[in-house]
Amino acid sequence: MDVGTGTAIDFAHNGRPGPASALGTAGLERPVDCAFSPDGRSLYLLDFGVARVEEAGMFAFAHTGVLWRITAGESL
Repeated sequence: MDVGTGTAIDFAHNGRPGPASALGTAGLERPVDCAFSPDGRSLYLLDFGVARVEEAGMFAFAHTGVLWRITAGESL
């Protein structure tokens, strides 16, 4: 968000809408939390990973979560 203008833009997203596993690509799956590094130069994005939601509940797939580190000039 540009605090001067109030304009918000996406800066981390998949090339097409949807979770990466459904798209057959690498990328964001289920982002659940984020935090900046102490120096403010990196944004850490916690991605839960692949999960299937059914009537019986949610089933997570092991070893599919990712901790992304995003800095200026990089893209996912």
